[in-house]
Amino acid sequence: MSEKTVLVVDDEPAARRELIALLSDYSLLSVVGEAGDGVTAEMEILRLKPDIVFLDIQMPRRNGLTVAANTVSQGYQLVFVTAFDDYAAQAFETHAIDYLLKPVRPSRLEKTLDKLLGLSKALHDSESDIELSTLLNVLTSKGQESRVNIRHGSSSLLLSVGDIAYIEAIAGYSRIHLSANGFALHRSQTIISDTPLAKILQTLPANDFIRVHRSFIVNQSQIRSQRSEGRRSYVQLADFPEIQIPVSRSNARLIKERWPNI
Repeated sequence: MSEKTVLVVDDEPAARRELIALLSDYSLLSVVGEAGDGVTAEMEILRLKPDIVFLDIQMPRRNGLTVAANTVSQGYQLVFVTAFDDYAAQAFETHAIDYLLKPVRPSRLEKTLDKLLGLSKALHDSESDIELSTLLNVLTSKGQESRVNIRHGSSSLLLSVGDIAYIEAIAGYSRIHLSANGFALHRSQTIISDTPLAKILQTLPANDFIRVHRSFIVNQSQIRSQRSEGRRSYVQLADFPEIQIPVSRSNARLIKERWPNI
């Protein structure tokens, strides 16, 4: 197995030194850099292109969540380092993106490295996208819009809920249609992902999206009207008024109950 490069990010110099010392015991790892704040961390991630980033969450200038969101396309394996309390730690455990709770224990670090070095489940697959999206939603749930991590070729994109208008299944792939706001931000109308629709559904906040048909997921805030033609039912969306999204019979009833005035 080839050597993996590591970036250590923490605003406490002592914490960085301690973690780097622990990592030095692993011959397959090479610490190539460190950073003490979020802005510097982003610059170092782009410059060094590390394989693994150990990322503190609460830092000056820019927190670790923002750093992770801004650099998710770089394709590194992410380990959060946190001093969160037991409740937050349980959330990390449940959603399975790795974390280290300060102070870092060698035994806990060993388990993390087992995953990162491929002795357990690798982090760069469609399952990890679900885990990263869910984790970021847990961590940013207070006062911030939820985000979802979308596989796009060999990289990933982190989209806000409001960026997505609807998603359709196409021959084993998924096509994400961006809202007007999403288009303005990402300069693209659609994104093709090799993640199946059912997997993407698992990453989406249930209160924001509804699967109206086996081939379509819709952002609930986009729904403006529902119409029927014979036995077929459709919804129209705010940003795509010319498109008729098919709705299954069971979901047609659900939509009528949930939005009686459309």
